[in-house]
Amino acid sequence: MRKLLFYFILSFTIAGQAAAKQEAAYFQQEVNTTIRVTLDDISHVLRGAVEHEYINNSPDTLHFIYFHIYPNAYKDNTTAYAKQMQHHGSTAFMKTTAEERGFIDSLSFKMDGLQASIQATKDMDVIRVILPRPLAPGGSCRITTPFRVKIPVMTSRLGHAGQSYQVSQWFPKPAVYDRNGWHQFPYLNLGEYYSEFGTYTVDITLPDNYIVMATGNLRNAREEKWLDSLSNLPYDAFPSKGDGVASSARMKTLRFEESRVHDFAWFADKKWIVRKEVFTLPENNHEVTAYACFYKDDTSYARRSVLFIKEAILGYSRYAGPYPYKTAKSVTGALNAGGGMEYPTITIIDAFKDEQLIKQVIVHEVGHNWFYGILGNNERRYPFMDESINSYYEKLVVDDINAKYGLSDTVSGIMSTLEQLTVSIAGSANKLAPVCLHSAGYKSINYSLDIYEKGAQYFSWLSHYMGPDTFHKAIRSYFEQWQFRHPQPEDLQKVLQSHTQKPIGWFFESAITRPGMPDFSVSSKSSILAGDRIIIRNRTGSLHVPAGIRLINGADSSGVLWTPPFRRKYTLSLNNASPYSSALLDRTTPDQNASNNSSKKQLRIRPLFGLNNKPGYSIYISPAIGGNVYDGLMLGGLLHNITLPGKKLEYAIAPMYGFQSGQFVYTGYASYFWPLNNTAFRDITFTLNSKKFSDGFYPALMGQSVQYLKNKLGVTFNFKPADYGSYDQHSLTAAVYNISRNSIGYNVDSNSHVDIHKNGYKHQQYYTLTYAWNNRRPFNPYSLKLYAQAGQSFGLLSADARYKVSYKAGKKGISIRAFAGQLLGNNIPLNGLLSITHSGWNDYLYDHTFIGRNEQTGFWSNQSVLNSGGFYTQTRLLSEQVGITGNFLGALNIDIQVPKTPFSIFGNLAYTGKSKYTFSNYNAVQYEAGIAFHLADYITIALPIVLSEDLNNYRKYYLGKNRVLKSVAFRLNLSELFPSRNMLNTIFK
Repeated sequence: MRKLLFYFILSFTIAGQAAAKQEAAYFQQEVNTTIRVTLDDISHVLRGAVEHEYINNSPDTLHFIYFHIYPNAYKDNTTAYAKQMQHHGSTAFMKTTAEERGFIDSLSFKMDGLQASIQATKDMDVIRVILPRPLAPGGSCRITTPFRVKIPVMTSRLGHAGQSYQVSQWFPKPAVYDRNGWHQFPYLNLGEYYSEFGTYTVDITLPDNYIVMATGNLRNAREEKWLDSLSNLPYDAFPSKGDGVASSARMKTLRFEESRVHDFAWFADKKWIVRKEVFTLPENNHEVTAYACFYKDDTSYARRSVLFIKEAILGYSRYAGPYPYKTAKSVTGALNAGGGMEYPTITIIDAFKDEQLIKQVIVHEVGHNWFYGILGNNERRYPFMDESINSYYEKLVVDDINAKYGLSDTVSGIMSTLEQLTVSIAGSANKLAPVCLHSAGYKSINYSLDIYEKGAQYFSWLSHYMGPDTFHKAIRSYFEQWQFRHPQPEDLQKVLQSHTQKPIGWFFESAITRPGMPDFSVSSKSSILAGDRIIIRNRTGSLHVPAGIRLINGADSSGVLWTPPFRRKYTLSLNNASPYSSALLDRTTPDQNASNNSSKKQLRIRPLFGLNNKPGYSIYISPAIGGNVYDGLMLGGLLHNITLPGKKLEYAIAPMYGFQSGQFVYTGYASYFWPLNNTAFRDITFTLNSKKFSDGFYPALMGQSVQYLKNKLGVTFNFKPADYGSYDQHSLTAAVYNISRNSIGYNVDSNSHVDIHKNGYKHQQYYTLTYAWNNRRPFNPYSLKLYAQAGQSFGLLSADARYKVSYKAGKKGISIRAFAGQLLGNNIPLNGLLSITHSGWNDYLYDHTFIGRNEQTGFWSNQSVLNSGGFYTQTRLLSEQVGITGNFLGALNIDIQVPKTPFSIFGNLAYTGKSKYTFSNYNAVQYEAGIAFHLADYITIALPIVLSEDLNNYRKYYLGKNRVLKSVAFRLNLSELFPSRNMLNTIFK
């Protein structure tokens, strides 16, 4: 289906034990399973009994055996599954009722008839069965227990949607015991399995009119004949998915058998269309029967499902090794764990409304019969060993099917392109994790990007480096040596290395163990035609990997020239004159930044915006439009190099002309992104922000505007996460501000006439240091910001803490913010005072965008930002404003979102400490409450209704008629839209 990092060993004792286990001879336990189970499709309950023949092939005497009882994962919100779903932002399980949840009970384990005891573990879906007598090496026993399973409503893999049943991970099953010890772990939605091989014999009793597809071979001739008859019926003979079909009063018992498998799943529905095809493998003439089951509603999309199963079996048999089983099946169901899920000989897929997606998912899931099914690696610990390599082969087999049948692949082709682009985008933002992590070590987006997409690209890279034919031959050898066994990464590496003289340690020791993605640049000293040298730089120096280079001359190109693995720079010497004019990084080498992939440098001027997916450098030009109260309508142009994927150096400048002020204005920024990963810091970003606009308009100056100029130089250190699955982000930012603003001069002549004029710019500098801790987890996110500022005449220390109590639905909730600020110094300017409302007049660092920055009346005067006291209400008409202080300000802000609406109820409370700037006629405590309307996270419109005495008096005596309407306030949060890296930080969290 679609962290453990390598830890340093801290003591000789632990190191010795680990080494001893690694050197231990390979052994593999055998577990043969017999199950009898009955389905009650009214109460959605399974009742049955299981018998395991457990053969101890280990050199150890076993006193207990761990069992997985995975239906208990659906019992309540405390299970590992429930916690993971919440951690990844899914509300599917949280929203279920107690009646809709699942569990397993009625367990009573016996060993050869002797009662065994059960010990609980920290996970309610993992137990330890204490054996009544030791199980010696080479010995065997029969472990039996009855069980009852309440099947939950479908939220993951085990479940039902009405009377459609998906029964997987459903019975008590022993955990794997191998040379590395026990491998017991709880059920997770993101993270799969590791089980012992053996033979399964399963009897399923249920109402007679259910169609059942299961692991292995059906042993009921009557049922096989019925399935054959169904496979020949026209589509119109079957009921629609929404039709009510009563269960038969007559029951049937079906037997399924299969050997050399490590799991058993079954699926039942009364409405499936059945299609069947029998074919043989050309490698060994082995006969395989393929079944496809889907709903009549999906006929136009799923009608060729059985063909796709057949071609997947043929393709994987050709590439990896012959399919050993007699059946292969695919069913459509209400799957909530990705687009498809694999089990031995059977897969379930979602009801996609596109044939190309159905083809892709069927091929991928059928392919897991090799990479997970036959090659039984530990999926939970090493997901790349099945998901990554299987995704690589999926793409090959899908391409073969398209070529064979002349099928178009527009949708899945677009999706594949978008997936590759997304990986490159995440790589350019340094948001990719290593491929080799434990499956529980990823956030959901990284599991998809790193394991499925990047991992597949990396196996393609390795394949082309070795040579595709050599690689496929090595994989077939790997299949032959390790089929029906439990290979580890070192086993895969050993087999692959035995088939090539090239070193492949780079793949297992560098490529998959390091975060990020390569960024290769290609250049040449002079002319390649003269036989000069090609210089390849590995700009992600933490990776010790090879690069493939192709020489180009117009439409002609050479074969791929592979460098050896290198870390920073490699020079490829051309000993003789070359017919080629340039060198290009071959597309088989993963790379996150295409702009530097060619020795032929091209500069392109393009409109609007573009993708960084071709060699060369692009500058984009587009119109720019803006507006504020003082400059009026602003028109100009935007010049930038911002692309997706991003570049290390980004810049944008937008010069404009203000038609009201008659002034030229601009905004611009430049940043340099430096990924590190090998240090305490994940990356460092250097930024320069500059802007110049008008922020005042004086009639006495003959309508001239007053302008400000801001230049900010900053550096942000993002700390390396301790855990790639964590949403915690820690950063430290240091910045220097240089703020310049026109000063106003006054001259008084002998006739007492006052002449008001603009002087030059008055300059001020500020120094800031900010520590930020953000946890953007989907449920209950929180943040903390500690801030220190020093200016020419005063300083500021503040703390801003935020917490969101998420509702069950997840997206909305109650936002709580606490603020505390302390000013330092005795010469604080008016706009430097702390205020319960942070608006344009006291945004002296010009960090925010205000349309009417210094307006005192009108709608634009009511704009504020969530800073300082966090209030909406302003008292701009007062010469002595309410709620300002030169000492201490403490505030509490609460915003209660109304479910299923864009509205919220807010309440703000503030305390202002006394200072010479605090006006004694106001109360120290102020408050407001009201309703707000939110447009995503970008626009908020608020109406304060309940006000403290001082704020209410201001509204009553100064706002006059329509005072309530004049109190409507708003906030614009435009900074998250620009520049691009802010968006990426939000997307990839």
